[in-house]
Amino acid sequence: MRRAVEWKVAAIFLAVAGAGGALLAQTARLERIERRRAATELASAAAFALEQQLSRSLTAPYALATLVRQPGADRDFEAVADELLGLYGGIDSLQLAPGGVLRLIRPLPGNEKALGLDLLADPLHRPDVEAAVRTRKLVLAGPFPLKQGGVALAGRLAVFVPHGKGERFWGVASAIIRLPRLLEASRLDRLGEAGYDYQLRRTVPSTGQSELIAGSGEPRDPVSISVPIPGNGWSLHVAPRGGWDARGAVAVWGLVTLLLALLVAGLALRVLRQPELLRRQVESRTAELEEAQAARNKAEQALAQAQKLEAVGQLAGGVAHDFNNLLAAILGYSDLLRNEAPPGSLAEEAARTIAQAAQRASDLTRQLLAFARKGKVRDEPVDVHALVGEVTRLLSRTVDKRIRLVQELRAERSTVRGDVAQLQQVVLNLAVNARDAMPEGGTLTLATEVQSLSDDDAHERGMAPGDCLVLSVRDTGAGIPAAIRDRIFEPFFTTKGEGRGTGLGLASAYGIARGHGGAIRVYSEEGRGTRFLVYLPLHGEVPAVALAPAAPPTGSGRLLVIDDEEVVRASAARIAASLGYEPVPLDGGAVAVEWVRAHPGEAAAAVLDLSMPGLDGHDCFRAMRVLDPSLPVLVASGYAPDGRVQEMLQAGAGGFVGKPYLVAELAQALARLPVRRPAQQGE
Repeated sequence: MRRAVEWKVAAIFLAVAGAGGALLAQTARLERIERRRAATELASAAAFALEQQLSRSLTAPYALATLVRQPGADRDFEAVADELLGLYGGIDSLQLAPGGVLRLIRPLPGNEKALGLDLLADPLHRPDVEAAVRTRKLVLAGPFPLKQGGVALAGRLAVFVPHGKGERFWGVASAIIRLPRLLEASRLDRLGEAGYDYQLRRTVPSTGQSELIAGSGEPRDPVSISVPIPGNGWSLHVAPRGGWDARGAVAVWGLVTLLLALLVAGLALRVLRQPELLRRQVESRTAELEEAQAARNKAEQALAQAQKLEAVGQLAGGVAHDFNNLLAAILGYSDLLRNEAPPGSLAEEAARTIAQAAQRASDLTRQLLAFARKGKVRDEPVDVHALVGEVTRLLSRTVDKRIRLVQELRAERSTVRGDVAQLQQVVLNLAVNARDAMPEGGTLTLATEVQSLSDDDAHERGMAPGDCLVLSVRDTGAGIPAAIRDRIFEPFFTTKGEGRGTGLGLASAYGIARGHGGAIRVYSEEGRGTRFLVYLPLHGEVPAVALAPAAPPTGSGRLLVIDDEEVVRASAARIAASLGYEPVPLDGGAVAVEWVRAHPGEAAAAVLDLSMPGLDGHDCFRAMRVLDPSLPVLVASGYAPDGRVQEMLQAGAGGFVGKPYLVAELAQALARLPVRRPAQQGE
């Protein structure tokens, strides 16, 4: 009898261990599949961002080609090029090459060496230019070394102008895109930060060989994503740095399975040796344990998911904070240099250029934070009427003279809340589509009105009920056939000829409208034109009116500059000195508290960084308030104001300034503080 029980227990142990092993193998296989799916989604997102950045930049040569076909192209080139450079970020320069020889470049400074280059004679550029002429499509050339230094891509479009009853080759319109800026804007480095090796490769058309463009490590058994680039075969290859199998987790779960098998065998031994009642009690207890294990597994999965989301947010916030600290010094010193340099001097121009570049870098940090939170890049009042005016002025220089532009801005209120650049992109995309729908000329009308959405109307559009602004973009073209009307918002779907569209204009307009809490609808009839309606929630706040810059307000007395970053302390102290204060740089919260303890009442005010190691800004503020309750404190941080900042403001902090800041911004923030006059200090 005893031997029979032992054989049964052994059989149970082997069965449980075998089932656990099979389950573990299946789990490992599913985990590999899931990791490949996640890597595919991440690579697809990166490839999409790269393609979208290129698509925006490669729109510019078409606009230049349209300009060339109009009278006075040389006269309007600089104005139109500046509009396009401002509208499509990532373009290094725009070029026109009549007869294939570079004659017009914007901006010219730094690109002088390229003037006079004969693209049809130069062996490096001739094959791509000849391909553009032969196919009459935009050709993406490169990467290739620039004569002025660096590596770049070039979107080249052969331009043909009317000549007699046909057309003649006029020259080439080009958009130059520096490769490092393109890779930075598409955020491919995020793959490496997320623990992936990646390679961006292209197939050389002349040889068919694969060529490395950029990468991090050597991905093993990667997932590969094709990047749709005009005239090129680009692909992105991604794989986890440690491989697809989570070996540590497999070992842990293997041990858990073995222990579970031993536990079940022990329970079985006890059950087989006890009376029936005891066996039932054990079975009941075993069921309770299984339920508890299932609940625990579910809780662990939820916790793991929450930790992943928190890690993404911490990564984005940490990068933005550290980057903003560096930008604070760059912006501060460039602003000081610009204020102190003679007007019109090279020093003033250089300082302005540095400040502009740093401001663009600051915009990238805001985008990084917004991406992590899955929100709009900016959230501010936007006047849609002003956007329509800007787009109309741009179109007036580029559209066919047979197209009449009409504005019917009837909305009494035109302010919405969101990202001005994204909303401008919506208006421009719809207007360009309307223009392309009227090759023989017609009327393009941009109109606005205010509508009140009922509960049913709002539910149908996926919006909140109430007043909304309706932007209408109407053309008198051929209309959209009913058979394809339901597909026009699909990414990459286009009815234009090859080389004339990416199929992303309406898709991006749809996504932006939805991201702003709005909706977009289309009404069209063949032969009678098309009307797009963009619905956006109204906002009561009026956009701030830009005022003429005034001299920053000055002050006096000792100003404590409390920050753990030396470059930030140095730049802030230099700004404070330029404003008339006597700066006292202090390395961190503990040093600041000791200074206030040793010099009670001697400081006029303090600029306090929120995020510091050791004694952070919040605790430092509380300690200084105990030692010097009337000390005015200005809180500074590279993060957006959060609960800690609000708590400090409610506890008596005088204000908040975001990093990086300019001289005028810090001066205005200090001017709003109740700064103690020198006579009051030390009393």
